[in-house]
Amino acid sequence: MSYIEGSCKVSEAHQPILTVKHLTKSFGPKAVLRDVSLELNAGEVLAVIGSSGSGKSTLLRCVNALEEYETGEIRLRGERLSYRGDGSKRRRLGDRQLAAERARIGMVFQSYNLFPHLTAQENVMLGLRRVRGMSRSRAVEVARQWLDRVGLGDRRTHYAHQLSGGQQQRVAIARAVALEPELILLDEVTSALDPELVGEVLGVIRDLARNGMTMMVVSHEMSFVRDVADRVAFMHGSRVLEVGSPAKIFDRPATAQLKTFVGRFRGISAKLSNEDAPAMDGAA
Repeated sequence: MSYIEGSCKVSEAHQPILTVKHLTKSFGPKAVLRDVSLELNAGEVLAVIGSSGSGKSTLLRCVNALEEYETGEIRLRGERLSYRGDGSKRRRLGDRQLAAERARIGMVFQSYNLFPHLTAQENVMLGLRRVRGMSRSRAVEVARQWLDRVGLGDRRTHYAHQLSGGQQQRVAIARAVALEPELILLDEVTSALDPELVGEVLGVIRDLARNGMTMMVVSHEMSFVRDVADRVAFMHGSRVLEVGSPAKIFDRPATAQLKTFVGRFRGISAKLSNEDAPAMDGAA
């Protein structure tokens, strides 16, 4: 592998659910993913960190078949996704096949992407009805259960414009997990939120992690990453440079690039801590 793999404890019962091998992706002449390889175990939370433009969000979009890529492969439980064949015979699957694959992988975006003409409950029900083929009564039951789970049981008849950003994002999370996907992708789900609303969304993700949801999370919230992730992948220059436990990544970085990245966030944390500290009285 092209990255530095750190040691971490993952249960032997956990089997790789997602495998990404030697993925490359370009937008015109610009390479955004260079020989990216990763594995994600069942029941594991893998956080992907790095500076803007390092390829984090593009990686998630490739996994969910929202972006095409030039070389490499992605497998879910051993089954190849998005393409069949190799070399000159390589072909992308049709829209119906891609939609079936996406149904196995839930994704929550930076923007909430709620349908404005539907209530919170109806937004959650939509996929249950169309993708899972549930009866209306069963879809109502499942939607209510998940809205209760994310703390929005009393907002289920509200439309998007009647909800705060944090509440809309929680509806989006409920909509994704209600479909019981094998894997959840979360792409900077707090980046569009006011600071006071971030905590409520991160709390929902913490709850999902505690209950064994398999997740791949792109986040700039380093304290959250350290708290929730089983492993962390650091991306720089469109490559995965290091993978390891949160303690390894944040306390014992092996590359100069990660040391600089972690040091920048430590500096921000220290500055915030000093600002929050009570002013000292200079009198003896």
